[in-house]
Amino acid sequence: MPTQSLTLDRFVFPLRVPGNRANFRVVFDVKYWEGSGDKAKLKSVNAIKPGIDTFWECDPSREGKANFRLLKREDQFHPEVNVVGLDEWDRTVITVSTTGFHSVRAKIFDVDREGSWDSVRDFAGSLVDGILTAGKEVAGAAVPSIASDAVGGAVHELSSYLVKKIADGSDKVLFQGSARLAEGTVTIEGAGSEGVFQLRLTVSNEAP
Repeated sequence: MPTQSLTLDRFVFPLRVPGNRANFRVVFDVKYWEGSGDKAKLKSVNAIKPGIDTFWECDPSREGKANFRLLKREDQFHPEVNVVGLDEWDRTVITVSTTGFHSVRAKIFDVDREGSWDSVRDFAGSLVDGILTAGKEVAGAAVPSIASDAVGGAVHELSSYLVKKIADGSDKVLFQGSARLAEGTVTIEGAGSEGVFQLRLTVSNEAP
């Protein structure tokens, strides 16, 4: 099955977004096809950029922070996250074996800076305890896959929790939009909080 990647190439946000709200995390919901013909199934996966424990800081007063990502350019009327300054790993939303991407929905959040990671860390800790317990139970057993299943289940549970926390918690949605995907460049653009947001993504085939 071919392998395709979805990559973030540009992130423009409104000039009117105040600095104390210019701290972004994006949740992507990507739908893609698995299989072909009568056996084709539509799958869905979430990706969180730049990650579950960080965000893109674009408050000019916070320049110097490790996660500061405001692009410096002459056009100050259309501020951008410095996506071009990220390495390929950090710009990649998802790489998956698929017969084709279907669509993507993006939600841009204003991250609550204070204490946002504490509850996630506490929740993750309980999952780690569960994984270790499962590992002890299957040590030396004939079915070691139980341990890997526990890890996979925990990762899925954590991912689901994070997406729900971001959606229902103190982080605020600044913009959401969607687009159908095809090979090449796709733009998600529309009105959000304080003005127009734009995300530019690229679908590409990966060589083995």
